[in-house]
Amino acid sequence: MATIIQKNFDTSNTLGKSVTQVLKALPLHQQLLVVAAYVCCCADKSNNETRRTKLGTILTQYKRMCQQARLDPTPESKLFGYCDILSSYNIIQLSATKRGLASANPSAMKQRVVTFMVRENDVISAFKDNRIASEWLPNKDS
Repeated sequence: MATIIQKNFDTSNTLGKSVTQVLKALPLHQQLLVVAAYVCCCADKSNNETRRTKLGTILTQYKRMCQQARLDPTPESKLFGYCDILSSYNIIQLSATKRGLASANPSAMKQRVVTFMVRENDVISAFKDNRIASEWLPNKDS
């Protein structure tokens, strides 16, 4: 069964702000989580068609980015909450957890499938001036 991926950002939760404005307004660690999701779902051309990966893969990438930037990563329990926030803005889409699995179960949470919902150009535009995030984005002339 084919799934149609939303190509445009739904601004219903953002009071009319553009995608770029919403991404720029996120706190640093949420921005890094968005970039980690982009790297895992879109930058790797093998995933580019589906724009999907497991949440655990994104969390590993996020930790790698924090380590390189010499930042203390946010605890996983908070990152799960950040993912819910990003999902509410339609930046990412999270698969449902299986019935009976507690949301506090980190192993179950890491198995959730994440679909990246934002266009590449919006991500690059939002983070091109962010020293930490821009290191992980492809170079594109504006």
